[in-house]
Amino acid sequence: MAGVDQATLAEKAGVTRQAVSVVETDDGKKMDPRRRKVLEAMQRVLEDEYGIEFFAASENPGEGVRFRR
Repeated sequence: MAGVDQATLAEKAGVTRQAVSVVETDDGKKMDPRRRKVLEAMQRVLEDEYGIEFFAASENPGEGVRFRR
């Protein structure tokens, strides 16, 4: 959606490219504190630099992402 590669996202988020790759492919249900830290860093970059908005699940639209309006 942002059109950014793993290496660029990792650099801007201050994590390794491998960490981004692991988070992208991890389908585990358990939220490890290290995984949460990487996800929060990635989310911050995607929101601040690429205009992507993340929103939590609700009864109406559900969870998801979109470009900020």
